[in-house]
Amino acid sequence: MAAMADRFSYPRPNLIVSSDGFSVEVRGRNTVLYAETDKTIEVFAEQVVIDEPTIIVRRADIRVWQARGREIAVSESERERVLANIRSAFDWKGWKLAVE
Repeated sequence: MAAMADRFSYPRPNLIVSSDGFSVEVRGRNTVLYAETDKTIEVFAEQVVIDEPTIIVRRADIRVWQARGREIAVSESERERVLANIRSAFDWKGWKLAVE
């Protein structure tokens, strides 16, 4: 397995790309776009400052893939994988993520 530093890149502001085939982009104040090769999920996000700047996402908001003009329901195992990938990307960048 590649070291975490080798797995991620930051090609432009707010976009983290993984060599594992996914990307995470913070879009504006209220959206995180999670993308895999041929599908995406827009997740409502809330930026807050508690002890440090934090982005909050809701597990239940990860419901539907957008794939080539179609909507596909997200399974529970996919939801957990997406959250784990978002967390890994945020951890690499030093951003704080909270999941509700």
